[in-house]
Amino acid sequence: MYVHVSSSLQRLLGYAPETFLTGGIEFPRRLLHPADAGNLGKLQDRVVAFLRTVPPLQRVGYQCNYDYRLRKSDGTYVRLLEQSTVLHTDARGEITYLAAVCTDITHWKKNEVLTASVISPNGDTCLVCTSADGAFTRQNALSKREKEILGLVGENYTSREIAERLFISLHTVNTHRRNLVRKTSAKTGSGLVRYALING
Repeated sequence: MYVHVSSSLQRLLGYAPETFLTGGIEFPRRLLHPADAGNLGKLQDRVVAFLRTVPPLQRVGYQCNYDYRLRKSDGTYVRLLEQSTVLHTDARGEITYLAAVCTDITHWKKNEVLTASVISPNGDTCLVCTSADGAFTRQNALSKREKEILGLVGENYTSREIAERLFISLHTVNTHRRNLVRKTSAKTGSGLVRYALING
């Protein structure tokens, strides 16, 4: 059940927010691309199974990310990155509220493989699995400074501008960028931004 749906979703998909509120979780399930439906369900099951291994009182703040395709009101499909954060659990640790943000990543990801990730609240654990392999693999966690620099790269700041903004040397920025490239296997600035989007 949805408690709130932003009007921006109508701009993205073409459906009024009320359609989601009255249709519940079944409405977007009917919009899933046929090739994604089964794979998304399997990825969600893996994420839920992982979260059940987390002590109940520590589940709040975990972020779960998925990408999948939904049919827009005009009949075309858009690939979304859904980033959900656990906001509240009940006394048994069962998730009662999530906050989700959907981003159009159609232009970033062209292959058919779906990706899911789970990120711990403090950011020290990032597990990723795909519909192709199914097993969680641990991604190299980015440091707080690396995340900060990655965010600025995403905002199109140059290395020199990042150095000035963060009051660090250009050499330090370039060292962090090399580490980001190594940890993410990205080859370009747009590759880093793609990594950030897909991994939340």
